Amino acid sequence: MDNVIERIRKMIAHERSAREIGSTAEAEAFAEKIQALLVKHRLSMNDLEMETLDEVDPVAHVSAQIKNKHVKPWLTLLAHCIAVNFFCKVLFLDGTDSVGASFIFIGRNADRLTALELFLYFSEKASSLARQYAYGLKPGMLRSIGDLADSVEGKKSRTQSHREIAA
Repeated sequence: MDNVIERIRKMIAHERSAREIGSTAEAEAFAEKIQALLVKHRLSMNDLEMETLDEVDPVAHVSAQIKNKHVKPWLTLLAHCIAVNFFCKVLFLDGTDSVGASFIFIGRNADRLTALELFLYFSEKASSLARQYAYGLKPGMLRSIGDLADSVEGKKSRTQSHREIAA
């Protein structure tokens, strides 16, 4: 298949060169041959462009390792959403006792590196906000529970006092 693609590329170069020098008949003959080869091998011009792109910017992977071997479900969702938006795929590998879990982004260079950086940024920012919220939430929640308990105790005391007065 690579041989056919290379042959079509050479013919495209000849077709362009013939057009540039004004040899329209020769350019059209090359265009017909190119079209015939594309149909015969069930290819499209897009296949040729993708082949070129694979040579210039191949699909590869980059991974992010996290500290924990157990990962919160929201992290896998975050990784997936970011990967989809940057034309990547993402794989998740559970960690072991000695090695944390990994997220592997697969895609073209700029896409996968951008996806990785955004994942690292948003996961750290979300974790930081969650820690801040949790630390603020726990004392506030305990205070609220204490206030609720005090108000219930107060109602019980008032009810008992009302019963005593009525008796």
